[in-house]
Amino acid sequence: MEINGYLKNVDSKKAMSAIGQTKLIELYDTIFSTFGLNIAQILLTYRDFENPVANENTRNTINRLWQAGYIPIVNENDTVSIEEILLGDNDKLSALVAVITEADLLVLVSDIDGIFDQNPHLHPEAKHFSEVSDLDSVRHCIEEKNSTLGTGGMSSKVYAAEICMRNDVEMWIVNGQRSNYIIQALKGEIPFTKFKK
Repeated sequence: MEINGYLKNVDSKKAMSAIGQTKLIELYDTIFSTFGLNIAQILLTYRDFENPVANENTRNTINRLWQAGYIPIVNENDTVSIEEILLGDNDKLSALVAVITEADLLVLVSDIDGIFDQNPHLHPEAKHFSEVSDLDSVRHCIEEKNSTLGTGGMSSKVYAAEICMRNDVEMWIVNGQRSNYIIQALKGEIPFTKFKK
């Protein structure tokens, strides 16, 4: 297994995911507990969304956790699934969770203020889209910044928006590098992109 570089072997990626998952949930537990909040871990695969029984069980579990005062931390079960490791990302996963839980809003965090007509990392003069109701009007604008580690990117967020819009869930892309970005977005104090029919 290689740790510092991008892992090419699927089995090595699965093993590293199993190791990293325990560290990740420990970190979440430490952070949330400082605010007096309880968390619970849910590991899913995309097959859980394709199977109606598993779909309903997942929805019921998440709703019960909310009722009991626990915040569900949902992640892909990489040790049994190859979809995320090979192709996908947590943007699609979060959109699917938002749909089955009938969420009003999904907020995805990026390193830019949402959708631009060009990648603002490469083109500082890029024009920002504050609201998108027609995904076809922005698909041609997606220009990924090179990444050595991540499998997701702006195109995966647009795909997540497609899932949300198809199911009447509003979605935002906000810049996680801004302080208090969710509060500022809710107050309309920072630029972000809203996806809504």
